[in-house]
Amino acid sequence: MAKSIKKSTGKKPAPTSKQGKSKAGIGNMIKKAVIDPILKRSGNTVLYVDSSFFFPAYSDHGYIDDFQRGRYTKVPGQVLQAPVLLPVGAKIITITMYYMNTTSEQMMFIFLKKHIDHHAPSGEVEVSFESMPPGTLAPDNFLAKEVNHFDNLGVIKDKYLYFLQIQATGKPDEKNIRTVRGMRIEYQP
Repeated sequence: MAKSIKKSTGKKPAPTSKQGKSKAGIGNMIKKAVIDPILKRSGNTVLYVDSSFFFPAYSDHGYIDDFQRGRYTKVPGQVLQAPVLLPVGAKIITITMYYMNTTSEQMMFIFLKKHIDHHAPSGEVEVSFESMPPGTLAPDNFLAKEVNHFDNLGVIKDKYLYFLQIQATGKPDEKNIRTVRGMRIEYQP
């Protein structure tokens, strides 16, 4: 009678008990639920930026933090600006500005970039430009302006510095105010 001899392959045999299968199953569930989404992000990511990241374009214009209403320049009608900090290669889908503008004048949303290595003949280059209209909206007069059109299809290029300017902020009097509350950036990593 001949005996069959099995060669060892050096591999562990698959678990045969019920307990062994459930441990492998739990490990796979954890990997799928926790690790895979971190490594393979699909879809868009959202970043919120508070008004405390916005500063005057010129330091002598100063700024005022007006609690919940946001930030504005001390000298009426001036610019607040903030960096747009996204990784190279990210694609911006939308930028939504949250603001207050109870005056009759528009505020301007200007998204700019400048080359890090040298000055372009025109200085900064516009990535997007949009007006932010005045208005009142119950209950607290906060408005939102969504911008969805950008130079280079919204892709963040290497060796550029990106920043956003909001022009014509300020508080000429108690009735009229133009503040920056913050912004929401939706992008693809």
